[in-house]
Amino acid sequence: MRLKRIILTPPQGNPLPIYVETIGFNPEQEKIERENGYPYYHWLQTISGKGVFTIDGQEHLLPQNSGMLIRPNVSHSYRAISNKWQTAYITFNGPIIGELISYTGLKLDAIYQWEKHNPIETILIRWIERMDQPGDVFGTQASTNIYQFLLMLNSYARTQKPVVSENLAKIQQLITWMHKNISNPNIGLEDFASYLKLSPRSLNGMFREMFSTSPYAYFIDLRLRVAKQLLIESKHLSVKEVANHVGFRSPSHFVATFRKLFGITPDQFRQLH
Repeated sequence: MRLKRIILTPPQGNPLPIYVETIGFNPEQEKIERENGYPYYHWLQTISGKGVFTIDGQEHLLPQNSGMLIRPNVSHSYRAISNKWQTAYITFNGPIIGELISYTGLKLDAIYQWEKHNPIETILIRWIERMDQPGDVFGTQASTNIYQFLLMLNSYARTQKPVVSENLAKIQQLITWMHKNISNPNIGLEDFASYLKLSPRSLNGMFREMFSTSPYAYFIDLRLRVAKQLLIESKHLSVKEVANHVGFRSPSHFVATFRKLFGITPDQFRQLH
C-alpha cells in the first residue's frame, strides 16, 4: 500500500460522541518531533520494521505487533531504528472519549502488544482500504470503528511497563562506533562486543531483540548503505575507492556482495542514479 492519509470532517452542530480526525498508513515512517504533542488522542502501531517512541524522557521500542496510545498535547517523538519502518495510525477525540477510556481501563501513554494473527494486526489497514472509497463523508462509520477498536484493544492486547532502554543507548553507541570504523575490514563480532564490554552472545541477543538481525549482518548492511550513498554523491570516486572506504578487502568481493543483494553491479547502480 502506498502512503495514505484520510482526513474526516465531523458533522457541525451535532458532534459525534466519538469522532475520527485522521487515519493513515506510512510505508516509510519519517522522524517526528512534537514538542507540544498532538491535539487529539493518537494511536500509532508498527506494521513492519521497528521504531522507538520517546515520551516523558523514556524510550519505548515499537516492534511489529505493538502500538502506543497517546494522550492529546503530550510532548513526544518517534523515529525508525530499522531500514524501513511501516506504520498505521488513527487520531480521534469526542465528548465521551475520556469516559470510555476510563470505563475500559485502557492505559494512556503506554505500549500495547499482541500476538501474531491477532485482529488488531490488520484492522486499521482494512479500514483504510474501505474508507478510501466515497461514502463516509462525516465519519459516522469511522466513529463506530474507533469505538470497536478501543474495545478490541482492551480485549486482545496487553500493556507493558515503559522500557527505559539502557540497551538501546548501548546499541546506539555501537552504531556510532560502526560508522567511525566502517573502513576497517578486520572488524567483527568480537570487536563489537569488546567495545560495549559485553560477551558476543549477550550482544547478539540484545541486537536481535531490537533489529531482528545480528550485529555483523547489520554492519554489512551499513557498509552497503554508505557505499550506495558514495556511489551517488561522490562520482569522482572509483568503485575500488568506494569499496576501500566501506571496508571491503577487495573490489571483487564488494561487487559480488552488491550484485547478490541488489541484483545489479555498483557501476550499474551509479548509472541509474
